[in-house]
Amino acid sequence: MPTSSQLKRLIAKLPARRLFARDIEVVEQCDSTNDELKRRIADGENMGNTLLVAHHQQSGRGRSARDWWSGDAGDNLCFSLGLRYKNMPPHVVGLIGAVALADVCQQLLPDEKLAIKWPNDILLNSAKIAGFLCELPAGGDTLVLGLGVNVNTKPSNENMPYSVACLNEFGLSSEPLELLGLVIFRFEELMIRYQRRGSADFEASFLSYLQNWAPNGVRNPANQKAGALLKFSVTNGLSLDVDGEQFTQPMETINCLEKIDHVT
Repeated sequence: MPTSSQLKRLIAKLPARRLFARDIEVVEQCDSTNDELKRRIADGENMGNTLLVAHHQQSGRGRSARDWWSGDAGDNLCFSLGLRYKNMPPHVVGLIGAVALADVCQQLLPDEKLAIKWPNDILLNSAKIAGFLCELPAGGDTLVLGLGVNVNTKPSNENMPYSVACLNEFGLSSEPLELLGLVIFRFEELMIRYQRRGSADFEASFLSYLQNWAPNGVRNPANQKAGALLKFSVTNGLSLDVDGEQFTQPMETINCLEKIDHVT
């Protein structure tokens, strides 16, 4: 478990009058931090300002109930944040969380390439370092944003269908809780900016990270539309250059995107 000094360092990195994560709880272990917050919400507990961190996550869960590898206790970062934001769709809050993490990692590793892979992976030099998931429990008004980050260890590439990495491979010496403090601070900055100034800055950042993943464009296997990434809009969705014409598809209709490896 984290020491009291580590927790103090975490709190010290957060805004003193923060809007989020006012209640911080670190548990020795749980199946999934997202599932644990959802269970408490279902039991009637107020989790709208709770940050739950697991020292060890036994059954981490990603999108479509896929497993998320969490590593040994204390090696990596697993957390979920409860949020009461009635006017923001879960997928938008999830993407703001992803941009916050990518921004922090890019600042800490300025010579490396950060990217967001649709729909919920964060890549470092084309290898996955993190996953994110934002859910709205049925009938509730509290969003649950979960993030898992490979900080000190990673699963064996031999057992994975894609490349994986961890932050310490690149000389990053931050402890998981120190990284968490930076991510929550950046997340709050982006959420406040979104509320006060609109979505333009966030949309530009997300599109840039998406283009880092797929510089040649993407293909939607559901409708076979393919082309270069042109625009991203919270209101309208994702726009592609399809045969010289702009084609826009709403976010909620895109289940999967495949990057185009070569321009033909």
